[in-house]
Amino acid sequence: MSRWLAALPMYNVGDEVAGLYRLWLERILARLVARGFRESVTLAEPDESLLDWWQRDDLLLSQTCGYPLMTRLRDRVVPLAIPAYRYAGCQSGFYRSALLVPADSPIRQLADARGRRVVANQPDSHSGMNALRAAVAPLAEGGRFFDSVTWSGSHAASIEALLTGSADLAAIDAVTHAYLLRQRPDLKTALRRIGWTAPAPGLPLIAGRRVPPHWRSVLTGLIVASSQQDRVILDALGIDRFVPCHWRDYRTILSLETSAQQHGYPELA
Repeated sequence: MSRWLAALPMYNVGDEVAGLYRLWLERILARLVARGFRESVTLAEPDESLLDWWQRDDLLLSQTCGYPLMTRLRDRVVPLAIPAYRYAGCQSGFYRSALLVPADSPIRQLADARGRRVVANQPDSHSGMNALRAAVAPLAEGGRFFDSVTWSGSHAASIEALLTGSADLAAIDAVTHAYLLRQRPDLKTALRRIGWTAPAPGLPLIAGRRVPPHWRSVLTGLIVASSQQDRVILDALGIDRFVPCHWRDYRTILSLETSAQQHGYPELA
């Protein structure tokens, strides 16, 4: 008997939200068993890097960012469905990043951030890096725009950098931003949004490439059906529904990268 792992690590920004995602995942896996899946599945807490986690041979179900999906994971996973969130910056399965600055910052629009300090979560993040790079590219000169770039490790850490004055600008995933605002109402007055990045398809639920096609199809059906079956949980998570997705839906991610490169801005700098 094969043993599989499942986890939803992308939006675990607090115990309440993490618990709701885990409860939803437990329900999906219970329905999978009811449909005849007889192999062992463990709900995991990934202790390796997320890139290593997504490439595991025993990965059954997880969620990833669209940028590594298209740049690093093409031969390792299969996209199944997109959660369509109802938060500001999200629409019909697409999402944006909020361009945030401290409330008292003189920055009013992105062009005003020239020569300032930017903080981003990860070099392989769409919301924190790729989307911001594409927005900055038309403004850059000689491949540079910012005075410095700091990698924080998470959107929450990027927000802390803004609050403590060690950074001047960050691009924060709209869903993460909404969850953090629920936990910390003070952020509504401590930070100010100066704009949004371009829309892109949301973070996909994925299956490992080794999961048989039949069961990938069953998982997709269960996830989409959950839109009606798990309304209380999904309402608490701000999810309207799940939309089936395919590789072609994420070409937007690469087009934003290409646009930045064509402007002579291949790296956030």
